[in-house]
Order: sequence, then structure tokens, then C-alpha cells
Amino acid sequence: MREQDRWDRTGIGGLGTFCPDKVVRGRKSLTTMGCLNHFEEVHVVLGNESCDLDSAVASVVTAFLLHQKKSELKCAVLPVLNIVRRDFRLRTEVTFFLQKTNIPFDLLIFKDEIDLEKLRKEKRLCLTLVDHNVLSADQQCLEEAVVRVIDHHKLECRDRRMRCDMTVEMVGSCCTLVAEKMFTTCPSVIDQQIAMLLYGTILLDTVCLLKEAKRATEKDINIVIKLETKLEKVTRIEVFEALQKAKFDLSGLTFEEMLRKDLKVVEGNKFRIAIPSIPGFLEDLKAEPKLSIAMEEFITQNNYHGLVIMTIHHNSETRKVQRQIAVYSPDPVIKEQIVNTLKGAQDPGLELEPLHLGISDLMSFNQRNIAASRKVVLPLVRSFIQESPVSSHSAKVPFRNSY
Repeated sequence: MREQDRWDRTGIGGLGTFCPDKVVRGRKSLTTMGCLNHFEEVHVVLGNESCDLDSAVASVVTAFLLHQKKSELKCAVLPVLNIVRRDFRLRTEVTFFLQKTNIPFDLLIFKDEIDLEKLRKEKRLCLTLVDHNVLSADQQCLEEAVVRVIDHHKLECRDRRMRCDMTVEMVGSCCTLVAEKMFTTCPSVIDQQIAMLLYGTILLDTVCLLKEAKRATEKDINIVIKLETKLEKVTRIEVFEALQKAKFDLSGLTFEEMLRKDLKVVEGNKFRIAIPSIPGFLEDLKAEPKLSIAMEEFITQNNYHGLVIMTIHHNSETRKVQRQIAVYSPDPVIKEQIVNTLKGAQDPGLELEPLHLGISDLMSFNQRNIAASRKVVLPLVRSFIQESPVSSHSAKVPFRNSY
């Protein structure tokens, strides 16, 4: 069956009475026309800085949910994708899926298109965080505006409990928690478009609920079953494989763009560590000419101290999932400290096995614990930069002010 036929069968081509497209369209006009000054409150739903499919869809659908619940005419609700617009094309699975579900790209709002700090200073900003619970270093100034968190990562910011509505649960996908809220509070607004947005995202995040991937929880499975009641003639594997193919499409991307495609940055104690996730195998990087130079340039140009590259490969025939991880830093002390932190991880451990690729300056490992995704590695790296003293070597890393 042709891919287009596969998607046409879902019936998602036509927009229902309630659809996030209409909310995105209306909300985008507010920013482009400079009309935000007419609102006493601007409620922004902000995803994480990787802007993967889970983050993007959770932002759009949560904003739609809040829009349904907020009747005040003096409040604007906006989903904001937490990347600059020029980087959006690198999120291949996001662009593919939003196109298939009729969300126009030109109506999306990106972080470089709205002044959140200005809204905060004017005390008009309310912030809902989805798919993360810790603001990045350059957005810490927005902390006082956070009123709600919906996330499936380990809770790292615990001092908001008295002033925030917190929904934090270690399920396979943030969209599982978003869907649960919609089924609980506004089930009537879940049309085929919204159902497909949530359904496809959960399947991609949980590797199609594959037991061997150890990503899906009972709640993920139950929500997928409930969403299927809203959809017509869809099969999980067809939706998952289409999204997986789009996510793994690195054609035309430079090495630097592959690193930026799905990137999270951990900062603190004068450290900045980049953690990109790349589909495929570390062995694939050997085809990159002058790889060591390319990694050093990436670190230098972006003021990073280290690079933790995570890869994932899913074999659709054997249903086997494989993970690898590699650490690079021009500072050998920092590189060794990061590696020791990852090796020493417990509950869960990463179960790292040395992988000898012959790539200069890159310490590589097979990761036997395939359930330990980046949401497990992030707190480990954050603990490293918070607890480790800055070595004298780190001051020698050449920096450029590029941000």
C-alpha cells in the first residue's frame, strides 16, 4: 500500500468542528498583528528545547485544551515551539506529521517570534511547561510565571508544588498525560485530528508499544486503545513505521545539523553539555570526514564543554532495539568525568560495554539497558555539572560568544 493511501485511510484529511488548527491559526494572528497588548494575560504552553514530536504535539494540543477551558476574553492561549524557526526543518518527523494532520507550518509560533521576557516583566505571562520540568538556563528568568507542568521525565524542580498544578509521571510519552487530561475533562473535543496527533506521537515515543523496548507503561497502552475508538481503520504499525521513517531521514543534513536535529543542553556551574539523539548507529559516524574536527568546531561554536551522543536503532523485522552512547570533549578531564558518571549510574544503570570504533577522542559504548532513554541520561549529566567542581582544564576550552 502506498504511504499516501495509508494516511488517507485514517480520515484525518478533513478538519473536525474542534481542531487545534483553528486555535493555532487564531493564536498566530495575535502575534503577527501585534495584538497581544489587548490581553491582560498571555498563557503560553512551552515544550522543551529539543522540540521533538512529543514536545511539539503536547504544546499544540495542551494549548487547545486550555483554550477550551478558558472562557475569559482577556486571556490569549498560545502554543510556542521552543526552537528558532530556521531549525524547524531539521525536525523531520514533526514536519511530516503536522503536515499529514493539516497543521500549517506558517501558523506555528517559535521562541524567536514572541518576547516571553517582555510579557513576564509586564506580569502578563502564565507558563505551562510540557515535556520538561526544568527551564533551560536562558529561560530561567521565566520561572516565576510557571503555573502548570505536564511531564513524563524525572521531577527535578520540586519547589513549585505550592504554586503549580503538577502532573509528572514516568510514562512513555508526555502526550499520554495530555490525552488522559482531555479524556477526563473535555472528551467531546477529541476529534480524529486531535486523536491522530496524540496517537501517532505516543506510538513513536514508545516504539509502537513494543514490550522489548521497555518504554510503554500500562497507562500508555490504555490511552492508545481509547484513542483508537476515535479513529477509523488505522493500524499501529503503519502509523509508527511512517513516523519512524520520517524521524530517521537524515538525507541532506550535515553532521552539524544531525547534532542539532534532536538536541538538549544541560547547563550549570559554568558547564554546558550538549546531548544530541541521532537515529542509527555510532558506526555510521565513521563516514563523516574529519569527524574530530567537526565535533570540536561544534563544541567551540556553541560554547559547550562536552558532547554526549546517544543513538537508537529499531529493526522493524526483528523488533530489536539497540542503543549506543559516546562522549566527546576537547578536555580529557571533563570527558573522563562524564564517562565515569555514566558508568556509575545506578537504579537504573546504563549497562555500558566499551565499543572500539577507532574514532579519535570519542569514547563509545554499547548500552545494554535499552530502556534508559535520554530522559534517564539528562539527570545524570545534570548531577555531574552540579556536583563536580569545575576543573582547571575547563577554562582552557576555547569559547566564542555565539548566543
